Amino acid sequence: MLNKRLLVLMIFAISLAVAGQREAVKIPAELQAFVEADTKPIEFKSADLNNDGKTDYILVLANSKLGPDEEYNDESKRPTLIIIRGADGTLAEAARNELAAGCAACGGIMGDPFEGVTACKGTFTVTNSGGSRDRWSFEYTFNYSRKDNAWQLVKVVETTRDSLKANSGGRKVMIPPKHYGKIDFADFDPENFKGKGRK
Repeated sequence: MLNKRLLVLMIFAISLAVAGQREAVKIPAELQAFVEADTKPIEFKSADLNNDGKTDYILVLANSKLGPDEEYNDESKRPTLIIIRGADGTLAEAARNELAAGCAACGGIMGDPFEGVTACKGTFTVTNSGGSRDRWSFEYTFNYSRKDNAWQLVKVVETTRDSLKANSGGRKVMIPPKHYGKIDFADFDPENFKGKGRK
């Protein structure tokens, strides 16, 4: 019995280490200038993010200084950059947030919580999930506001479930102005957005 428990613990520890590993992704050459020192790109998406007919990018960076066996304990912030193409075709950082993409150690025993970004014209969504027996998932959606020239939080979807109970948990959708006010991407804090922002 003890040997079985030890084996389970060893498998669990190995799975945590593997879950913490996140390889750098290959990015277009024109994005390389936005990869900051001691970071690596772990996600990028291209879309017309400000509705001007040009291709823009979202780029997510992570700490590159740790070895694979250390990454699952890494609490370093992961900058998410909105990179916009100007009229002359050059790229520039338009906004950033260092909290939207969860850190490698922020998912509990499920490991790295950052699931990725989806993007299309004028909008994008960042998804994180984690937990242990009680699983959770959050989707944060931001739309471009031409009036404010900013990307603002328009929807948060929270999903929860008990992994040991069938048909457990639920799904909650939070939208402005009922649950929060105007929150720009640069100011968004996943731990502190409810009731925040100008309504």
